[in-house]
Amino acid sequence: MFKSLYGLYGELEVALTTFAAAITVDDEMLAKLRIGLKGTDYTYLIIKTSTTYEIVRTNGFVGNTVAVVRAQDGTLAQAFGVGTSVEFVMGDSAISNMINERMLGQITITGGGMVTVTKNSPNNYTIYAPPVSIVSDSDKVLVGGEFPNFILSAPLVSGCCD
Repeated sequence: MFKSLYGLYGELEVALTTFAAAITVDDEMLAKLRIGLKGTDYTYLIIKTSTTYEIVRTNGFVGNTVAVVRAQDGTLAQAFGVGTSVEFVMGDSAISNMINERMLGQITITGGGMVTVTKNSPNNYTIYAPPVSIVSDSDKVLVGGEFPNFILSAPLVSGCCD
């Protein structure tokens, strides 16, 4: 399961080639990763200099190295030198994984008719919809997004956030 490890940062202890499948980070960062990631848990890291970066997904541990899946979120596998900054990153893939793994249950929405939206003032709308039936694993429904595109989701109520 995806784990967000806010505040996690460190640096490369060994240079990283473009084809390497593991990174060697400083001892403090490695210890924090081992504490934060159990079993099949994973997170995303950004390896960056002042001019370039790459996002990787952790994929377990091999001895004192962190196995990674390279070139995530549209980045390219690159070479980085010793001392390059490595830190947790909440990128597109991390957000998508978090939503898919932790928050969404099954949701079915039925209804018909015209939705009417009235703009009352900037950023203030009244939305009228004919009766809608929502069937969910949860007794709560999240509504998000921005006008005119709204998203309904049903959070799981048990086992969602280990």
